[in-house]
Amino acid sequence: WVGATNNTNMLYVGKWGNDSNDGKTVNDAKLTVGSAITAATSADTILVFPGEYIEAGEAILNLPNGVRLIGVDLDKTIISQTFTSNGASLNPKSVIKPQGTNYIANLTINDNSALTITYTDAISFSVENNNVTIEHCNLSGVYDGIFGVEAVKYTAKIIDSKVTSVYDAVASYGDQGSVIDVYNSRLEATGGISTKNTRAVAVALGSTGTGTAPLI
Repeated sequence: WVGATNNTNMLYVGKWGNDSNDGKTVNDAKLTVGSAITAATSADTILVFPGEYIEAGEAILNLPNGVRLIGVDLDKTIISQTFTSNGASLNPKSVIKPQGTNYIANLTINDNSALTITYTDAISFSVENNNVTIEHCNLSGVYDGIFGVEAVKYTAKIIDSKVTSVYDAVASYGDQGSVIDVYNSRLEATGGISTKNTRAVAVALGSTGTGTAPLI
């Protein structure tokens, strides 16, 4: 993952950083993921160094089309948010919302909202033709871990990752032709796995049906 630092289209985020920096070198890293996202354009890679990153004001991280978001250390690079009001079925509150074709890797992403808050999640697919790859990540949510919004078509791959939630690990309501493929990953819901396939959604997974599902 750190090999991505050879990329010339790189923005860095670190706990030593400052959002007034341009983020283009390690020494001039940004302090927040949100500031790096604001500066990023298509084909940029944002490399996040260890630490916990919580955006002020319960801000949602809208990852621009074509931008890659990669952590240096899976267990120590954490992006979190705690929402205090409900999202909505067509507009969930998500720690990260990919806005197009995106790659997210080597990160722990936590929605720490209370059990009483609804329609919040770690990552949601809410943009028409979202094409998202999530690799080597730990995602946790309360209402959902990953949420695919209805009335939009999306494709996604979850690779070598773990998705946990109290309610649904993966809830997919997308329009006809939406696909979420899951490879060598684990979905875990303390209230039992509930993967929803409405509107002819295809979700590729193998489940033990026990509430903790190793996936192929």
